Amino acid sequence: MVLKSAFSDVTIPSEPLHEYFGRLWSRFPERIALIDNITQERLSYSELLTYVKDISGCLQHGGIAAQTRVQYFLKDSIIAFCVMQALKFANATIVLCRPHQQMTTREYVYQVRDSEVNFILCDVDTIQLVHDTVKEYSDLKRIQIVFVGTPSELDPFKEHLNAVLLDDLLRNGTPWTAPQCGNAASDIAIITYTSGTTGKPKGAKHPVKSMTGQSEMIVQGPEIFKEGDVYLVATSLFYAFEVSFSEITLNVGGTVVLARTDIKLNFPEIVERNRITVAIILEITGRAILATAPKFPNHKEQMKSLRLMMFCGSVLQPKFANLMSDFFSPCLFSNNYGMTENFAVSFTAVGQYMSCSVGQPLPNIVVRVVDMNTRDEVPDGTLGELMLKSDSLMTGYLHETKDSRNIEADGWLRTGDLGYIDAVDRCIHLVDRCKQIIICMDDTLSPGELEEILREHPAVEQAIVVGIPHEELGEAPTAFVTIRAGFQENSALASKLKENVAKLTSTYKHLHGGIYFCDWDQVPKTGNGKISRLSLRDKFMNGEIECRRPQ
Repeated sequence: MVLKSAFSDVTIPSEPLHEYFGRLWSRFPERIALIDNITQERLSYSELLTYVKDISGCLQHGGIAAQTRVQYFLKDSIIAFCVMQALKFANATIVLCRPHQQMTTREYVYQVRDSEVNFILCDVDTIQLVHDTVKEYSDLKRIQIVFVGTPSELDPFKEHLNAVLLDDLLRNGTPWTAPQCGNAASDIAIITYTSGTTGKPKGAKHPVKSMTGQSEMIVQGPEIFKEGDVYLVATSLFYAFEVSFSEITLNVGGTVVLARTDIKLNFPEIVERNRITVAIILEITGRAILATAPKFPNHKEQMKSLRLMMFCGSVLQPKFANLMSDFFSPCLFSNNYGMTENFAVSFTAVGQYMSCSVGQPLPNIVVRVVDMNTRDEVPDGTLGELMLKSDSLMTGYLHETKDSRNIEADGWLRTGDLGYIDAVDRCIHLVDRCKQIIICMDDTLSPGELEEILREHPAVEQAIVVGIPHEELGEAPTAFVTIRAGFQENSALASKLKENVAKLTSTYKHLHGGIYFCDWDQVPKTGNGKISRLSLRDKFMNGEIECRRPQ
């Protein structure tokens, strides 16, 4: 059965981004648009629009025209945010590049080549990787580098780079001109890469219509962002959801605060300093914030400005949801389901407790669940793969093939997510990624369920479960466990953990592959901190991960 939004469909603007943002942002000229959490530098809406147009004009003068592909490889700052918007005012195509400390040279070279960028925008934090890459791979020397920084910061790298300073372009004072624009459904605004949990990262192409559509669908649908909100960019503007939510905040007259630091260390202080009202975090961030609670005995008072906390990025388990609700209350909560291919898909209704469902679709989005083998629609309450149609959907992947294309001829996206629609509350419930499901004894199981049981033990810091091929069982559930300081890795602990799982689950869910102890930095992760279970399984089978099996 198809699940439609509880909200009426909205009209998606067809105007280009410079007109759309210009129309909305010009309504609040004197309000504060941006705040730097570290320096407390502030920019009003009128200053933002002026600065964005100035930068856009100089980038146009430097050769960036409509639909030119430009890699955005900047650490968060007010100028970086303005540069991103300037690219949109030039109708360029922005290729988001994840934080440099999370990329190896091999991964970076792959993305630069795959995206076929003509320009790279980098700064003092990212230029080393750009320099080393261009120096080693001669085919990349053609790329024009625009450096956002000082001459002295650029000097050590100039020999091997075709580089120009953004400040030099700005000094030319070239006025911005409205760019050539095609169709909002075909002009590509952003290319953002999948996290690579199930293979090589793929570049999802989002047209202008995706950006304007997402904004209108969220603003006119659930009550998520309100006029006057102060939104914290808690991770990085590499992440499409942070780009989208920060722009939506501005579209309704709010303020965007760039954290520019690891919020896991002092989240209550950041909220208090900037009077944050809305934030969204990933599970790994939430767990780290909860671990800092003893350092902030007055965290409730420090976070009293918080109106809404949102969660995204993985399947939420009940115990963790309750811990989140207790820590952040009395603010309100909403759980969000989104993906690289569509940005936000659904939100739970804003409420006093964190929900384990992901709510109902946004306007202009419909969802259905199909059998993974027959592709037939399944009844409510039955597990299957989620499919969706949306007005904020990507047009496809870069260089996609018949095998990699996941938008069917009739417009339905195969999400690769396993879940079901509850027959009573009509909410979407996620279980796991289809490709991460373990098939043991001809039954399917979700690693997340077993991981949550393992984390219940006080010795367990983190636990990851994967399916290891097994001649008789098909796949044997196998756990990789990181223990807390003060506990010892031994056979008694491993036996106890296996026993805990066995007591609470059916036989096919037992840890037939055993338990291995490992350091957390050995576990492969994607750019946004998600565990790459497939990489972990492959590395284990190839003997490429340091882990210890108790004797």
